[in-house]
Amino acid sequence: MTISSGGMATGQMSFESGATISAYTGSIIDFDISGVATGDDALANNLSLVQGTPDFTITVSANQAVGKYILADGAASFNKTVTVRLADSTELGTIYVGGQLAADERTYALAKQDNRLFLTVGGGTLPEVLSVTPNTTAPTNQNVTVTATFSADSAQKQYSLNNSTWNTYTTGVVMADNGTVYFRGIDAAGNISEVVSYAVTNIDKVAPNKPTVSASTTAPTNGNVTVTATFSEDSVVREYSLDGETWQDYDEGGVIIIINGTVGFRGIDAAGNISEVTEYTVTNIDKVAPNKPTVSASTTAPTNGNVTVTATFSEDSVVREYSLDGETWQDYDEGGVITIINGTVYFRGIDAAGNISDVTEYAVTNIDRTPPAQPTANADITAPTNGNVTVSAIFSGDSAQKQYSLDGANWSFYTQPVVMADNGTVYFRGIDSVGNVSGVTAYAVTNIYHGMPECPIDIAVGGFSGGLPQVLKHGPDGTLAIFNTQTGASTPVGNLDRAKWAIKGAGDYSHTGTTEVLMQNLQTGDVRLVANAAAGVTEESVEQSLRLGIVSGGYELGGVGNFNGSTHPGVLLTAPEQVSPGYSKVTGLACWTLDNAFNMSPGWLGAMVTTWDGGIFTMDPADAAGADDATINAKYYSFELIGVGDFNGDGVDDVMIRNNMPKTAEGRTVTGSGDVFVFLTGSDISGFQEVNVAYTGCAADPWRLAGV
Repeated sequence: MTISSGGMATGQMSFESGATISAYTGSIIDFDISGVATGDDALANNLSLVQGTPDFTITVSANQAVGKYILADGAASFNKTVTVRLADSTELGTIYVGGQLAADERTYALAKQDNRLFLTVGGGTLPEVLSVTPNTTAPTNQNVTVTATFSADSAQKQYSLNNSTWNTYTTGVVMADNGTVYFRGIDAAGNISEVVSYAVTNIDKVAPNKPTVSASTTAPTNGNVTVTATFSEDSVVREYSLDGETWQDYDEGGVIIIINGTVGFRGIDAAGNISEVTEYTVTNIDKVAPNKPTVSASTTAPTNGNVTVTATFSEDSVVREYSLDGETWQDYDEGGVITIINGTVYFRGIDAAGNISDVTEYAVTNIDRTPPAQPTANADITAPTNGNVTVSAIFSGDSAQKQYSLDGANWSFYTQPVVMADNGTVYFRGIDSVGNVSGVTAYAVTNIYHGMPECPIDIAVGGFSGGLPQVLKHGPDGTLAIFNTQTGASTPVGNLDRAKWAIKGAGDYSHTGTTEVLMQNLQTGDVRLVANAAAGVTEESVEQSLRLGIVSGGYELGGVGNFNGSTHPGVLLTAPEQVSPGYSKVTGLACWTLDNAFNMSPGWLGAMVTTWDGGIFTMDPADAAGADDATINAKYYSFELIGVGDFNGDGVDDVMIRNNMPKTAEGRTVTGSGDVFVFLTGSDISGFQEVNVAYTGCAADPWRLAGV
């Protein structure tokens, strides 16, 4: 069967089982009860066979009888809105299943029951639901009981939880969860009141989320730890507990924990639901300081070395420090603290929480870097002597070792004074028990003379200021003075640096009847003839005096004299040592004669030859070596030129020499004898005459020949 748009199916509608009723949009299915009684069968036997989208209408009469009319069977799924109209098509309004319409003193209620669709027509006055009241409107985690009051004409009192299925109301509807409860009353005529609903929204049985917790620090600390909790928004009550039993209001600043322990947090919502408890255990508070370090030293015995002080710290000392003043602290190295001077070293440990241990002090007192006092030394003899000199030393009391050395390098234990057989330096030092070495004391022995001692004063003899001979002295400090042998008076006449100028002789070189001084510049070899020394001698006057020439190349000025019988004096020079065939050493004598112009011209006197077999010879240079040589004395000699003078009265100056110094050869040592010889010169200056050698005696130590 098909109902086209604009078509209508009305009256008694009996659909065969299995049939399909196709109703197009715009078609109408009308339930006409205007001529039907309340007990009649359903107008449509199976509404479920209708497919499509028709409109539904109910046609009533103007004075439709009150009662309950069966509209259709098979209406279990019917949920359409229905238009109520009079037979003349006047529309009274629309109703839906469970709804009610009042018009023209009638009420029309549409309902489903047992798969049937009903329309109940009531009188003009409907029953009422007078009030609906919950037992609480505050948030709660309990059930809410909703109570309704109805008008007196409500023969039936009903409630529904879905506005579809209705239940008999007795004393109140208990709502275990939020939701809407519906109430209606039905009078004896079947009129249904308007439905009154109440939405329960204050039931909350869901607990708040458990709080989240954080601590101000999780690192080890010796301070307090503040534990802060964050609660859910619905936690209107926020609490904490230190024992899990006693709860206190939580302050937004957090809970300050001063010792390790557990703090719990919970939130409570407005309905009274309590969240799960969040616990936070504080374990990082440490207010116990580490044990103080233990200390040891590398040595406690006296030492002049460094002392290493080592500390052992407790395991919980994550910071290990030392200090040299108790105020400024530095990181400790496992190698220890090296102390170079006596003093106190301080140690402390700091744990991860910042607790500082007690300080351990160690006083280093065994470092001794002070050497003993320098020894003092003295000799038993300080005057010139040809014997031994014994040198003694006095050491400080802390000199555990007493030592001496003859070369300043190789040291021996000092047990008794040191005997010196020859001039030299003996060194002394003390060493204390820790190895500190004193300063070295050097004592120079210079007064042992096995030959001619050195004279610290240069002298020359002459008539410097007229009259008898006088002595011109050139002292160690450079002072020049004329010593009067008659009166003993010494008159200073100037000062010359001894390192630069030396007196080499005195005589009447200019044949003017006055004595001139022969001086040599030791640095340049320059030879000067200084006149009138009594008037004063200065560096400037010497530099401006008569220059005779330069003596260098190993030659030295030895004296002045008239060696060839002429009217002009000569200057005696000693030649350097040199190797000669058949001889070991040659010491020569040469003569420079001065003409009237004071120019020097060389001449040869002869040669003294010293051989290692002990012979002393003179030799004419014109002869073959050794041709007419004569032995003077079969001893080991080393000669010193003493001076020149006319020893035999022949008007010609002769040469005096002295065996002065010790000599060593072929493993043998001979001490100078002091023997003095005079070589007599003749008119022939080609050489000394062997027959003119005279032995004049001995001038042994401590005597010294000063001049002739």
